[in-house]
Amino acid sequence: MPSQTLTGKASKGSVAIQVSHGRLQLRFRFAGDRKYISLGFADTPRNRKLAEMKVREIELDILAGHFDETLARYKPRKAATKELVEEITPKPPPTLLELWSQYTSYKASSVKETTQLYYESFEKLFEKVGAVPFDERIAR
Repeated sequence: MPSQTLTGKASKGSVAIQVSHGRLQLRFRFAGDRKYISLGFADTPRNRKLAEMKVREIELDILAGHFDETLARYKPRKAATKELVEEITPKPPPTLLELWSQYTSYKASSVKETTQLYYESFEKLFEKVGAVPFDERIAR
Protein backbone atom coordinates (compact mmCIF):
# COMPACT_ATOMS: atom_id res chain seq x y z
CA MET A 1 0.00 0.00 0.00
CA PRO A 2 1.85 3.13 -1.19
CA SER A 3 -0.10 5.80 0.71
CA GLN A 4 -2.30 5.93 3.78
CA THR A 5 -4.00 8.83 5.51
CA LEU A 6 -3.20 8.96 9.22
CA THR A 7 -6.02 11.25 10.24
CA GLY A 8 -8.83 9.63 8.23
CA LYS A 9 -10.95 11.71 5.86
CA ALA A 10 -10.12 15.37 6.27
CA SER A 11 -12.87 17.89 6.74
CA LYS A 12 -13.26 20.69 4.22
CA GLY A 13 -10.56 23.35 4.55
CA SER A 14 -8.26 21.25 6.72
CA VAL A 15 -4.85 19.71 6.14
CA ALA A 16 -4.46 15.92 6.30
CA ILE A 17 -1.32 13.95 7.11
CA GLN A 18 -0.74 10.88 5.00
CA VAL A 19 2.02 8.30 4.65
CA SER A 20 3.43 7.77 1.17
CA HIS A 21 6.18 5.18 0.75
CA GLY A 22 7.04 5.37 4.45
CA ARG A 23 7.36 9.18 4.44
CA LEU A 24 5.00 11.81 5.83
CA GLN A 25 3.14 14.05 3.42
CA LEU A 26 0.59 16.83 3.88
CA ARG A 27 -2.48 17.00 1.64
CA PHE A 28 -5.04 19.81 1.40
CA ARG A 29 -7.00 22.03 -0.96
CA PHE A 30 -6.50 25.75 -1.38
CA ALA A 31 -8.43 27.91 -3.85
CA GLY A 32 -9.79 24.80 -5.52
CA ASP A 33 -6.34 23.28 -6.16
CA ARG A 34 -5.08 20.13 -4.49
CA LYS A 35 -1.75 20.71 -2.73
CA TYR A 36 0.81 18.20 -1.52
CA ILE A 37 3.86 18.88 0.63
CA SER A 38 6.32 16.05 1.08
CA LEU A 39 8.03 16.59 4.41
CA GLY A 40 10.67 13.93 3.83
CA PHE A 41 10.31 12.67 7.40
CA ALA A 42 10.04 8.96 8.16
CA ASP A 43 6.75 7.81 9.72
CA THR A 44 7.65 7.91 13.44
CA PRO A 45 5.70 9.26 16.42
CA ARG A 46 8.15 12.16 16.85
CA ASN A 47 7.95 13.11 13.17
CA ARG A 48 4.15 12.91 13.26
CA LYS A 49 4.19 15.59 15.95
CA LEU A 50 6.37 17.75 13.70
CA ALA A 51 3.92 17.19 10.86
CA GLU A 52 1.00 18.16 13.12
CA MET A 53 2.78 21.42 13.96
CA LYS A 54 3.17 22.11 10.23
CA VAL A 55 -0.54 21.30 9.74
CA ARG A 56 -1.51 23.87 12.38
CA GLU A 57 0.80 26.45 10.80
CA ILE A 58 -0.77 25.99 7.36
CA GLU A 59 -4.32 26.04 8.69
CA LEU A 60 -3.65 29.25 10.68
CA ASP A 61 -2.06 30.90 7.65
CA ILE A 62 -5.08 30.03 5.50
CA LEU A 63 -7.47 31.44 8.12
CA ALA A 64 -5.41 34.60 8.58
CA GLY A 65 -5.03 35.12 4.83
CA HIS A 66 -1.22 34.80 4.88
CA PHE A 67 -0.99 31.49 3.03
CA ASP A 68 2.17 31.12 0.92
CA GLU A 69 0.94 29.69 -2.40
CA THR A 70 4.49 28.78 -3.44
CA LEU A 71 4.59 26.41 -0.41
CA ALA A 72 8.23 27.37 0.17
CA ARG A 73 7.45 28.51 3.71
CA TYR A 74 6.08 25.10 4.67
CA LYS A 75 8.65 22.81 3.08
CA PRO A 76 11.59 21.55 5.14
CA ARG A 77 14.71 23.67 4.82
CA LYS A 78 17.50 21.65 3.22
CA ALA A 79 20.07 24.47 3.16
CA ALA A 80 20.21 24.63 6.96
CA THR A 81 20.86 20.89 7.10
CA LYS A 82 23.75 21.18 4.64
CA GLU A 83 25.33 23.95 6.72
CA LEU A 84 25.22 21.75 9.81
CA VAL A 85 26.81 18.87 7.95
CA GLU A 86 29.67 21.07 6.76
CA GLU A 87 30.41 22.21 10.31
CA ILE A 88 30.92 18.66 11.56
CA THR A 89 34.43 17.46 10.83
CA PRO A 90 35.30 13.81 11.24
CA LYS A 91 37.78 12.86 13.91
CA PRO A 92 41.06 11.71 12.34
CA PRO A 93 41.87 8.04 12.82
CA PRO A 94 44.36 7.26 15.60
CA THR A 95 47.98 6.52 14.74
CA LEU A 96 49.57 3.13 15.37
CA LEU A 97 51.59 4.59 18.22
CA GLU A 98 48.46 6.04 19.88
CA LEU A 99 46.66 2.70 19.64
CA TRP A 100 49.69 0.85 20.96
CA SER A 101 49.99 3.25 23.92
CA GLN A 102 46.31 2.77 24.76
CA TYR A 103 46.68 -1.01 24.56
CA THR A 104 49.79 -1.15 26.76
CA SER A 105 48.17 1.15 29.33
CA TYR A 106 45.14 -1.12 29.43
CA LYS A 107 47.24 -4.30 29.80
CA ALA A 108 49.89 -2.86 32.18
CA SER A 109 48.33 -4.23 35.37
CA SER A 110 47.81 -7.76 34.03
CA VAL A 111 51.13 -8.60 32.27
CA LYS A 112 54.51 -9.65 33.60
CA GLU A 113 57.55 -7.41 33.67
CA THR A 114 59.24 -9.30 30.83
CA THR A 115 56.18 -8.79 28.64
CA GLN A 116 56.31 -5.05 29.37
CA LEU A 117 59.90 -5.07 28.06
CA TYR A 118 58.63 -6.56 24.79
CA TYR A 119 55.96 -3.85 24.69
CA GLU A 120 58.68 -1.19 25.00
CA SER A 121 60.58 -2.63 22.03
CA PHE A 122 57.42 -2.51 19.91
CA GLU A 123 56.81 1.06 21.02
CA LYS A 124 60.28 2.03 19.74
CA LEU A 125 59.46 0.37 16.42
CA PHE A 126 56.19 2.33 16.11
CA GLU A 127 58.06 5.56 16.92
CA LYS A 128 60.45 4.83 14.01
CA VAL A 129 57.52 4.23 11.65
CA GLY A 130 56.09 7.63 12.53
CA ALA A 131 52.57 9.02 12.82
CA VAL A 132 50.84 6.67 10.40
CA PRO A 133 47.03 6.62 10.68
CA PHE A 134 45.75 3.20 11.65
CA ASP A 135 43.67 2.80 8.48
CA GLU A 136 46.58 3.40 6.05
CA ARG A 137 49.03 0.81 4.76
CA ILE A 138 52.67 1.09 5.64
CA ALA A 139 54.83 1.15 2.49
CA ARG A 140 57.79 -1.22 2.49
